[in-house]
Amino acid sequence: MFSDNKTTSNNNFKSKKKINLVQDTKIHTMEKDLFESKNPTNTSQTELEATVNKQKKTNLEYETNNSQEISPFLKGEEKIIDKNQFSTIPDQQNQPMKTKSVLNKIIIIIVISISIIGIGGGSFYFWKTRISNTKKIKNANDQLGKSLENTPTNNLSEFSIDKANYLSLDFNKDNKEQILSILQKYVKKIATLKTIAPVEFILTNSQNNPISFQDFAQKVNLTLSKNLIDQLGTNFSLFIYNDNGNVRLGLAIATNNSQEVKNLLLKEEDNLPQEIQFLFLGKDTSGLKEASFSLGKYQGLNIRYYNVVSPEILSIDYTIYKNQWLVGTTKMTLRSIVNYISKQG
Repeated sequence: MFSDNKTTSNNNFKSKKKINLVQDTKIHTMEKDLFESKNPTNTSQTELEATVNKQKKTNLEYETNNSQEISPFLKGEEKIIDKNQFSTIPDQQNQPMKTKSVLNKIIIIIVISISIIGIGGGSFYFWKTRISNTKKIKNANDQLGKSLENTPTNNLSEFSIDKANYLSLDFNKDNKEQILSILQKYVKKIATLKTIAPVEFILTNSQNNPISFQDFAQKVNLTLSKNLIDQLGTNFSLFIYNDNGNVRLGLAIATNNSQEVKNLLLKEEDNLPQEIQFLFLGKDTSGLKEASFSLGKYQGLNIRYYNVVSPEILSIDYTIYKNQWLVGTTKMTLRSIVNYISKQG
């Protein structure tokens, strides 16, 4: 109902507007233009300008009315454009860059995921392996503990075979027999070891000071000649060697003059078995006749030897090596001492 009245009203408005336009429009003829061109006046010019202005005003009103006709709801209002709406328009130039950025993010996520999986898998494998190894080590330790229960307490860990060990003696109280008893205890310990190397000892007194060879010789009654003693130095080492269950002693004594010591030993060979009897660990050599030494060779060294019993059981073998007088009470005892000293440099 309301729409019919509105349509009728609009039609009436349009009809009135057209009538006004017709009434306001003046008819312009050429006759008046000719007259004014021949008789120009200020009035004619003024009228002409007024007519033009009036025509412009009429046209402006017509355009305004038409715009109101077309959009009656927009009368007196301006259309406001939201600047933010342009932000929703996709930038075609940035599309490849955005696509590349997305691909990079995807690649980074994939790499991180693979790394996490790898680390997790590696950690799990390490954990499983460690548990397995721990069990194996525990079982091995249990077996080792059982085996150690059946082994002698005097094992190789008590002594070093690469460097000298220290053997302390109370030189103010200990006599020859007591020192011999102490050495025999060490001999029994080393007899349980499975080693082919000699064990070196440096003898010390109760103040942990090294004992000189001259003091040791006097204490255990090594009856070497004074001339020979004077040519020997104070430093010496005592060796205990397990020669296939036959444990023997040896000495390495510094010399002041190696050639002079060699000459004196050649003169003293006949009495050497009695002079160094203490090294035989209680073996009695008093009934031996004069010793007859022979010459042998080992690693380019001249070896002088005398078989008290046999080369493997009991003998006297000696040589001069690196400014030291080396003595062994079996063939292999001396050779093992030579090998040991050569490794020391």
